[in-house]
Amino acid sequence: MTYTFSLRLTASLTALILGSLISLPTYSATQLIFSSEYGDTTLIGQRSRQFVERVQALSNGELDIILKSAGTSGLRSANHSRAINNDTIQIANTLAGTLGSDDPTFMLSTLPFVTQNIDEAEQLYRMSRSAYDALFMENDQILLYVAPWPASGVWSRQALRSPEDLQNLLIRTYDRNGQRVFLNTASTPKVMAWNDVLPGLENRSLDAVLTAAEAGLDVGYPTHMKYYTAIHYAMPLNMVHMGRPRFEALEPQQQQAILQAAKEADLDSWDAVRNSVINTYTTLSEQGVTVAAPAPRALKDALVEASESVIASWRLKADTTGRNILDDYLKQR
Repeated sequence: MTYTFSLRLTASLTALILGSLISLPTYSATQLIFSSEYGDTTLIGQRSRQFVERVQALSNGELDIILKSAGTSGLRSANHSRAINNDTIQIANTLAGTLGSDDPTFMLSTLPFVTQNIDEAEQLYRMSRSAYDALFMENDQILLYVAPWPASGVWSRQALRSPEDLQNLLIRTYDRNGQRVFLNTASTPKVMAWNDVLPGLENRSLDAVLTAAEAGLDVGYPTHMKYYTAIHYAMPLNMVHMGRPRFEALEPQQQQAILQAAKEADLDSWDAVRNSVINTYTTLSEQGVTVAAPAPRALKDALVEASESVIASWRLKADTTGRNILDDYLKQR
């Protein structure tokens, strides 16, 4: 009888302990999906990875950001804002020019030949930041940080020495501004998302690509094109943004972790570009790419002239805020 009681007592204690364990709250980090078209080895991708790791560290592991890089989310920059508002993703790294249809102010960084070096590009960004913040807030999102690309040049299969070499050139541009500029030079430009460019080179539907030297090097452009012309077209921005409801639902310390990591990424992005150009040109030469830096004068002059109507058209579409930012920047440049 004593033995039976002991078994019952043991069973009761076991059940009580198990019940207590089951009732204990289980720890799990809050997960956020971060979509980016760019691979981890690009300057843009490196900052994305840094941001993710810093958020995890600063939040003591309470935030788990799943980075879907190199287009593995299945989304392009043009789809990001809608996907955030649908909560399909929570954070996105978006090429600013693709937001130009929402508001022309987003195209400030892609206005052709407005900035000619990293200091000018950063100056324009700092003068524009409050306007960008307001535009994202209007869309129920927040801008976390911005990462610039190095200056855009032209990768090509053949050398570009004169304006005549631009005629009928099948070239990829990253937004409508670039498309209009090259249309004015009698080229045949096409706006294409980043992940669609390499297939276009492989099937030879493209002769040239408007992008940074570093960006092309990262994805193997020297296999297809042996010329890079440093026209210093623009230094476009990528913008990392997040849904505001998702951000506001986080605990205050989690919000602070995101904001601190974003501040660090914003500062580091500009330094990374400053340090990249010389090393990139050296690597290109080692891989058999002929670098024209500076670009032939007549070629660049033709492109600058082709840009004048594009900037004038942008002014007609932009609101007072956007126009004032550009005018103030040009006065201070």
